[in-house]
Parts: sequence; structure tokens; C-alpha cells
Amino acid sequence: MDRRSLLLFVVPVLALAAVHGCVGDSAITAGADGGQDASVAEGGNTTDGQSPQADAGADAAMVTDGGADSGPQCIYVTDAGGGGTLDQSFANVTHTEAVSVVSGDVDSAGNTFVVGAPTNCLSASSDYDFAVYKYGPTGAADNSFGTAGRACAGVANTASVGSERPYGLRVDPAGNIVVVGTTGNGGFNPVQIVVARFKPTGQLDATFATNGVYSVAVAGTTFPTAYTVAFDTSVSPPKLLVVGADGDPFKANTAAFVLRLTATGQADNGFNGGAPIVDTNATGYYGVTADGAGNVFTTGSAKPNRDLIVSKWTPGGTAAVFGTSGKATLSSVSTATGGGMAFSEGRDVHVLSDGKLIIAGLQEAEQGPVFVAKLTAAGALDTSFAATSAIKGVLMLPNVILNTDYEFSIMRTRCDGKLLVTGSVGVGQSYAVAARVIGTGALDAFGDAGMAVSSVVGLGVGVGEDPTSGRILLMARNGLGQLQLERYQP
Repeated sequence: MDRRSLLLFVVPVLALAAVHGCVGDSAITAGADGGQDASVAEGGNTTDGQSPQADAGADAAMVTDGGADSGPQCIYVTDAGGGGTLDQSFANVTHTEAVSVVSGDVDSAGNTFVVGAPTNCLSASSDYDFAVYKYGPTGAADNSFGTAGRACAGVANTASVGSERPYGLRVDPAGNIVVVGTTGNGGFNPVQIVVARFKPTGQLDATFATNGVYSVAVAGTTFPTAYTVAFDTSVSPPKLLVVGADGDPFKANTAAFVLRLTATGQADNGFNGGAPIVDTNATGYYGVTADGAGNVFTTGSAKPNRDLIVSKWTPGGTAAVFGTSGKATLSSVSTATGGGMAFSEGRDVHVLSDGKLIIAGLQEAEQGPVFVAKLTAAGALDTSFAATSAIKGVLMLPNVILNTDYEFSIMRTRCDGKLLVTGSVGVGQSYAVAARVIGTGALDAFGDAGMAVSSVVGLGVGVGEDPTSGRILLMARNGLGQLQLERYQP
């Protein structure tokens, strides 16, 4: 059976991560920097005074974070033909070094950045370090980035302290590359979280934390790991939001945490007095964002039954008016398919311009299936979303698997508001996939049944779009840990 035949009976992996803005925003979180968001509809009427969500046509819901986008908007207006086919003009490449690539992002100029953990980055020792690689808009490796195309970081910027494991990479509004993860001892037990910031040229940013690297042992945790970073663009320069979990989320003594750093990489005393918030009512937080007012939203899984949890924090780090005591716990998402070992885990949270939330995550077993849910601003399921599903407000994708070790930061939002997601699809052998989802919660007319399936047997670890053409960039990790970068027609 060929890889595309799999689409006849397997639904693709969907797992969402942080929102991006449009052309010229250098990965600004859409809707947080003070201007007017673009909303390009396909099939609906954007001149009738209705929002994309309210329009009777098949518009994409514009994903924003409660504010408005002042940067240049979409250059393209409608999708070209051949959507989801491989772009033969792009240097679709395989990076032959086994770097264990885990995450990637695309900046406003169409450059692609990925992060992995090779053992020879800072020295020839067996310690793992953060390693960031850059590829230009044509797909060619940029050897002017860092040293011979690779930028490295470790705790205290030395080769002798710990082994670093990256999990998330984002490009900030200024074009800097931010990587989060953990550092541990020789047994790889995480003991501190790590946040590293690189300049656009690949050097560690000496104005950030200590020589470009922030690390801290999170009080109240034993084995802390940072999974995701996002940017609070309600202030200028933007602050950094970091979330993670204490150890294995299947253990009873685990907890979630969220912290905010200043733009210079210091603990932000304006958020919980500068200390991380450790939430012992959750097994972990894996997604985070901020709205235009600086409120912080986190998502993960709640104790004791591992139900989907979404928490809202004020800009000062206290529980906001939301759900019950600042938390919305939705047990119905765990049982949306009606059977089996039911639990659910949020992987990303986005704030729409009307204050509603989009949540994505996985349900039941450790690898899936995957759901996409929409919540009201008060924290209840929005029954206008996925209205034909068994549980209104929840789009459930059965037969989905998701690798929980690597696939954390793998969703972006197109300028027209459609969601780009990546992961893997297949039975027996899994293939990397890029999928496109419209705002009503259905797969778009794209590729085969809404998906462009890679030739790579492995995992999708990142997705983005070329800002001028809308072409879709897929970052995949093969079985050897090598990167393969492909581009698809929009």
C-alpha cells in the first residue's frame, strides 16, 4: 500500500502550537501588536460586515490573540492551483547529520529554523547540546548562520555542564531564535529548564540572561522540563512565556508550571513575584499564549482523571475570572469517542479576536487520537464549532497517532486564518504530513483529503508558510533523526 492510499482510512495527526502573524511580522503573535488583522475568505463574503466565524460561507476563522496586527498583511489573496503537491522549484533537502531534530519554525522572510540535539555541537564529548540550523527561502542551507550553518548552546555556554534536550523553537518578533528544553545529569534526568536565545545571525544573544542562556531549577518540582515558548506581545519588547511539566506526566507526583521572563531573559517580577507558578492540580502544561491585554492562557491535563484543562492567569500571575477559579476542566473531551481509557491533554491554546479559545490536543492513549475544541471566553465548549460532531464544540479525529516525545510546536496560522498542522499518518509505518484546517473545524480542500503526505517515514516536527506565496513548508524527522525539508503548493 502506498503512503497516499493510507488516507482512505486514516485521519492525519493534528497537534497545534503557537500562533503566527502575517508577512513582515517576524513571527509576531497575530493580533497583539496594535493594527488591523487581515481575514481573507475562501467561499464566504468578507464585505458583508460579518466576521469569518459568523459568515455563512466557508471562511477560515481568523486566529488572533485578542488584539490586532499592524504589520504588512497577506501578499497572496487566494490559493493557487495544485494545493498540496510538492513544489519542484524548492530544494527539498535531507540534512544528513543525525541531529535528532525536534522542532522548527519559519520567519517572516521565509527562512526555516530547526533545532536538534547532536552530541558534537560544543565539543567532541557525548553530552547533548542545543543545535539550531537555518535554511533559506529556496531550501538551501545557510552556512553563514552561526558556525558553518549551525548555532550551539548549552548551560553556561560550556561543553562540560549537563546534557541539554530541546523541545520547542520559536522565532520572536525581532527575528531572534528562542529554544526551550531541559538540562540534566549523565542519566538524562532533567534538573533545570533551559531557555536560549540566538541572534538572527546565529550567535548567542549576550543581552539575554547569562551569555544568551537562561537556566533554573523550578522550585517545587523534581524533574522539570520546558516544552513550549510563546511571546507576550501586549508589551514592547515582548516578554517570554514558558510552560512545562515535572517529570513523567503519568506519575502521580507530577505538576505543571508556567513562568514569564523579561525580554532580557530575567525572571519577571511582575508575574507571580518572579517565581514560576507550579500547578499541582495539573500533570503538565504544554501550550501557552497571551492575549492583547497580557492575560496568559495555558493548557494541559488535570488531575486526578487527566481531563483537558485550560487555565487563565492575569498579567500579574493570579487566577483570572474564567471557568472555576481560573480553570476550565472539560471531562467531556475525554469521552468524546465514547469508550476506552478516556483522558485528554491539551497541547496548544489560541485566543480568537472575540475572546474565544481554540484548543488542540490528544485523547485516550499516549499517542492519540487528536481533538480540536473551541471554548467560549468563559471557558465552556462553543457548540457552534464542529456542530455535527458527537460532542458539539469538539472535532474528534479517530485513528490518529501522535508521538509525544517530539511533536509539541507543530502548528501555525496562515495569513488567511486557516490552520497549518503537522504530525504523522499511517498504519505500521508513519509518514510526515502537513494538513490544512478551516475555521469551522474541518479539513480543507488541500492535497489528499486535506493533507499533503511526505515521502519521509517519520514525524512532522514543524510547519510554516512562505510569506509571499503561501507555499507550505514541512519539517520532518526521519527514523535516523535527520531533517528533511519539503515545500508544497498552497
